[in-house]
Amino acid sequence: MLILIAFNFYQPIGVYSRLVTIIMMVTVMAALILNRIVLYFVFQWMMLHHGLGQSRTAVLGGGPLAEQVCRSLLRHPEHGMRPIGLILGRPGAEPPVLPGEVPVLGTADNLEALLLAHRVDE
Repeated sequence: MLILIAFNFYQPIGVYSRLVTIIMMVTVMAALILNRIVLYFVFQWMMLHHGLGQSRTAVLGGGPLAEQVCRSLLRHPEHGMRPIGLILGRPGAEPPVLPGEVPVLGTADNLEALLLAHRVDE
């Protein structure tokens, strides 16, 4: 738009009238805003329904706080984190009761091996 305005300003006889320039400016701005809004909702839909853009997350711990974190992440996929499992802090700890989609991966004793084996992002 700035190039068009500068071009129009330096022409001896205006190629476009000021009204056309203003209409084009408003149209371009409206199209950019609408484009951003549409893309935002498309990406949100893709993230919610297809799991795109979500990081594979392991929750370390086995107490009520770990259960609360897992349930919160399952309820809010728009945060971009998908819990893939629990890693218990100590051997023999009682794992929380969670939906079947969040299994116990192991204990923190072999943390590095678990993170590599399950391709954990966070």
